[in-house]
Amino acid sequence: MRALVIGDDTRSFLAIVRSLGRQGWVVDAAPFDFSSPALSSRYLRRVHRVDAYSISAERWVDRLRSLVAQEHYDLIIPCDDRALIPLAHHAQAFATRLAVPNAEAVAIFFDKVETRGLAASLGVSVARGKALDDGDTADGLVRDFGLPLALKPRSSYVLGQAGARSTVRIVRTAATLQTFLGDLRRPTGWLVESFFHGEGCGISVLADRGEVVMAFQHRRLAESSESGGSSVRMGEPVDQALMKHVEAMARATGLHGVAMFEFRRDRDSRHAILLEVNCRFWGSLPLAVASGADFPAAAARLHVQDRSSPRPGAYRPDIVRRDLGGEYNRIVTAASGRGSPAAKLIAAAAGFARLAPALVSGRGFDSHAPDDPAPFRRDRGQLARHMTMAFAKRLTPPALRRVRGRAALRRLRRHVEGGNRKLVILCHGNICRSPFAEHRLRDKARLAGLRLDILSAGSIEVEGRRSPGDAVTVARRFGVDLSGHRSRVVDGETARRAAAVVVFDDRNVDELRRLGLDDGVDLLRLPDLVGRREIEDPYGRGPAGFDRVYADIDRALDRLVLALAPGGETR
Repeated sequence: MRALVIGDDTRSFLAIVRSLGRQGWVVDAAPFDFSSPALSSRYLRRVHRVDAYSISAERWVDRLRSLVAQEHYDLIIPCDDRALIPLAHHAQAFATRLAVPNAEAVAIFFDKVETRGLAASLGVSVARGKALDDGDTADGLVRDFGLPLALKPRSSYVLGQAGARSTVRIVRTAATLQTFLGDLRRPTGWLVESFFHGEGCGISVLADRGEVVMAFQHRRLAESSESGGSSVRMGEPVDQALMKHVEAMARATGLHGVAMFEFRRDRDSRHAILLEVNCRFWGSLPLAVASGADFPAAAARLHVQDRSSPRPGAYRPDIVRRDLGGEYNRIVTAASGRGSPAAKLIAAAAGFARLAPALVSGRGFDSHAPDDPAPFRRDRGQLARHMTMAFAKRLTPPALRRVRGRAALRRLRRHVEGGNRKLVILCHGNICRSPFAEHRLRDKARLAGLRLDILSAGSIEVEGRRSPGDAVTVARRFGVDLSGHRSRVVDGETARRAAAVVVFDDRNVDELRRLGLDDGVDLLRLPDLVGRREIEDPYGRGPAGFDRVYADIDRALDRLVLALAPGGETR
């Protein structure tokens, strides 16, 4: 049997790959993040590149259909909403089985308002709340639901959406709420709920046409953030009272496939409310598999053979698993809440010191497996790199940044003198910094007598966006017209062939890694040329923000042109 798993994380994706690989499946991947440690798993045969659905739905469907025909996959398994929602939408286009839930379950569980409505009709407790509308005010919401309160996107992912899914916001002040409401373009896409204090727990299930055939329960021991996933969790026996609610909702939707029902319960009274339902494989999946509840293998059997196995026996309820990335974020988040920079540094160092002993063996982490050691080793290596870069970002003096910048300019000059005149200027969205730099550098190069082939692009997977009004207005003061600009996504082959890829901040560098381009391009950090840590994204910062950023870009481009001009200086 052959499966294509769409995803890349070290939690659900890696657990699925390992589970199927151990069952003898041939497993390939189509990742979003080519830098993921999970892609080093020994159970992966091939890694395929598939352009994002948000760039072109037709191209995405055609590419997957081509892979199915070429590789003869028996099953496609999506690991997050960016793949699941498009697969469900285009299900009839594929001549293979898809591990996606039935249409009714998708319609209910991927819409939090619909989920709340179904829960209420079945007597399942939910937090007080409602869908937002255009007339809602901060004072009115605080009066009705108190503080803190949770603001949730009605759907975490909308078909065609670029980038990561939308997330929950916890709001603690009326002023913050007022700002949030003022920034919302479409209030009806959100809902508000009163905040329920308690511990998080989840019941994960596999259902066959509405009948639950497999179940596992976990409890959160630590969370990477107040509104994010768990970083440490432990299995526990299934709460039969909660299980009745889960079974009722599964029957009502005819659920066919996997889902995780997330609850929050009061530690003393044990009263619980339903928070949401994730109708796909979930982040704590490695814990379930390690405890003996092998959901991926059972789900693959259900979708391919159209039959479920007999209900499995009891799982071990006392196993604990940790997500290394989640633990890193938890430590950083806790440290960032301290007062002074020194206090932040001390808190972060203490947190990592407590984590360090567990990193030696790796046992207990989601990415660790004795029969598949490479993903944890790379996960651990990435953690070390993130820590090193975080310290270097703050401690590297301007003089050393200029040294790095001069070295990049010397490399670029050699390429240009050798006939490679292509420069790719990359930022996140290709609507603010990179298009301005493209036009400005083209003008400066022409005045200096330089022949350069300059292209700007973005890393976010959406094309055709206009530059914001503030960008157009401020750019005009520098003699640049962005009114006709439309964003484009960086092309990997073009970037690899370029004499240099010019970036503005560390986020751009990380995005090159995500795209699998970090080892294949010659990088030039534009802020290095003026001794700066970064040239920040001015999006949403008003005219003054754009003016400051565009002035920084202009000065850095002067240094670049000076270095490339005949007799130019790079020292």
